[in-house]
Amino acid sequence: MNALQLISSEGYFGAENMVVQLCRALRDLGCHSYAGVFQNLHRPNLDIVEQARRQGVSVQLFKCRGRIDIKTILAIRRFILQNDIHAVHTHGYKSNVYGYLATRGLATSLVATCHLWTRQSQRVRLYDFLDRRLLRLFPKVVGVSQAITKDLRSIGIDPLRISLVSNGIDFEQIQAGEPVLRREVPQGAVVVGTVCRLTEQKGLIYLLHAFRAILARHPQAHLLIVGEGRDRAVLQQFVATHGLENDVTFAGLRRDMPNVYASIDIFVLPSIDEGLPIALLEALSFGKPSIGTRVGDVPKLILDGTTGLLVESRDAAALAAAVVRLMENAELCKQLGEAGRTYVRENYSAESMARRYLRLYANSNDKGEGKLALNEEHEQTTNC
Repeated sequence: MNALQLISSEGYFGAENMVVQLCRALRDLGCHSYAGVFQNLHRPNLDIVEQARRQGVSVQLFKCRGRIDIKTILAIRRFILQNDIHAVHTHGYKSNVYGYLATRGLATSLVATCHLWTRQSQRVRLYDFLDRRLLRLFPKVVGVSQAITKDLRSIGIDPLRISLVSNGIDFEQIQAGEPVLRREVPQGAVVVGTVCRLTEQKGLIYLLHAFRAILARHPQAHLLIVGEGRDRAVLQQFVATHGLENDVTFAGLRRDMPNVYASIDIFVLPSIDEGLPIALLEALSFGKPSIGTRVGDVPKLILDGTTGLLVESRDAAALAAAVVRLMENAELCKQLGEAGRTYVRENYSAESMARRYLRLYANSNDKGEGKLALNEEHEQTTNC
């Protein structure tokens, strides 16, 4: 059986990472899955292509001139027919539009995953609004967190069409890294790190405010920010204004994630909105003592005081206090790191995620129902 994962890449972040992980896990379960990536002529972001190919995932590029490109729709439709694609799985507004139009009239299963509506700009809010209307037409819609499935119900999607499938990661890909980023920070520094898009949603401005308080108590602390995004200039301006240039490193996009996590002592994700973040799953799987905010399904990953520490979003003082607490308690760091690693490995595997999606592919519309029969009796998809 064959599946096509459609995604409009903005780099290599959580959703893109999830698609690559899913393709690999589906392949191991006997479903060959292609990563279908839009090659935007005006803004080509193809980091996912390189990452997918490095991990043995088949990639298909679809040239796209923006807006609604009829040639792109026809190209996707042609690819579906020529490669005997049984299921098209879309990720994000643009992919939803093209996936829906390309499969019209075909006996192809259609599934959409909603990772998060970020509402981060007027244009994005318009796309989010249009996406909500379009998703009502999909036979199966997935939310990666309880909060997202609640949003899906609130916009009028039939609850019987909604499923919750948590993100998962391939733990066989987790390998020891080298702390190469420590070369870019002062010797002997305690590295507080985060990995995310540099957007308002991730709450980095609150982490920067918190870090000023952290430095007042522990001058040896250093903040490492890994990722790119539209707010980089704003964040760098804050750093310059407050004289933090020697205390904060913007490392940009990195492809050597084992090395990134090996360079971090304490992981922090200060988001103000989330689904189920891949970066936090990765940090926990690497055994990093982690701090997160009570948003989305983060509290499902971080059991406060057991697998990590939780604070309220937008609370810089609480964030600073949590980081200081870990900096001053090596034994707690060790306990949280070990417990977090064990917890995510037992509950958030890519294989489990892939099995649940396979069931949805098998039953995502009347025309495709029963086409992808499975012989798995356990791991039921959670209907909402």
